[in-house]
Amino acid sequence: MTWLQTRRPSASMIVALIALFVALGGSSYAAVTLAKNSVGSKQLKKNAVTTAKIKNGAVTGNKIKNGAVTGNKIKLSSLGTVPSAKVAGSAQNVKTWFQTATSGQTVTLLSEGPFTYRGVCGSSTAETTITTTQNDSEFNSYGGNWTEPFNPSSGAVRVGYEATSSDPWYGPYDGTDSALSGDGRTVVETTVSDGTGVGGVPCTFAGYAVVFTR
Repeated sequence: MTWLQTRRPSASMIVALIALFVALGGSSYAAVTLAKNSVGSKQLKKNAVTTAKIKNGAVTGNKIKNGAVTGNKIKLSSLGTVPSAKVAGSAQNVKTWFQTATSGQTVTLLSEGPFTYRGVCGSSTAETTITTTQNDSEFNSYGGNWTEPFNPSSGAVRVGYEATSSDPWYGPYDGTDSALSGDGRTVVETTVSDGTGVGGVPCTFAGYAVVFTR
């Protein structure tokens, strides 16, 4: 018993034991002491990097490959309106028309908000008119009539000049107009052209309108 208690390990034994411990713990040591940039895409297991493993804000714009994020990857509802496009966003539509009519016929060209534009074909005349169903509207037409206020009782007001046998085609310069609804929520900017006896038909009506609403 005395011999076991007093005998001490030799220096060589101590070195051997240390070597054994280092060998047994070498893999764990290596796992926590990887050299910088030693792990690349080849060392990553497929699907090893999940969303939960990515820190918020870790992936910035300069870390995304050009063209990697396409339109179908973007949630459009998350995008705001470009400041300079706020006014453009209020433009609802652009409408056009190109219609013909026979003598004595009236055709509807455009209906928007309280306003209705019609083409009126006479025996040798053609003109575009506008009416409103809302009181206190405003209407201003180059070469036509200025009606302020423009009410339902104002009736049909001519837009621009009428085409006649002596001036069979009028517009678009002489047929521009602007109408504002009484509630201030609809604006119609319109350019029209009228023709009588041109193109082999009694009357021709053409034009376009830019409609703004809010």
